[in-house]
Amino acid sequence: MDISRLLMDFEDIYFDFHMQVVDGF
Repeated sequence: MDISRLLMDFEDIYFDFHMQVVDGF
């Protein structure tokens, strides 16, 4: 299990979610 890759995927998902929330408002 590659933790660094997992963190990168998490950051991408979090960033996309944050952008959607900002666009929502």
